[in-house]
Amino acid sequence: MCFTLKERQLLGLQGLLPPAILTPEQEVYFVMQNFYRWDNDLDRYIYMMSLQVGRQSIFVSIASKAY
Repeated sequence: MCFTLKERQLLGLQGLLPPAILTPEQEVYFVMQNFYRWDNDLDRYIYMMSLQVGRQSIFVSIASKAY
């Protein structure tokens, strides 16, 4: 959902993705909301690894901010 309208048109994704266009910051916010819903560290680890495979830019953004 983090594609601009122009990117969606160039890549042929128009109509295939939800109509909402989120900024990268909004996307990170929603991912972190999901992250904190998990009860234990193993589930959080599995969630983060799934991000690394499917949405690497979001994963890197979150991992670079972790302390």
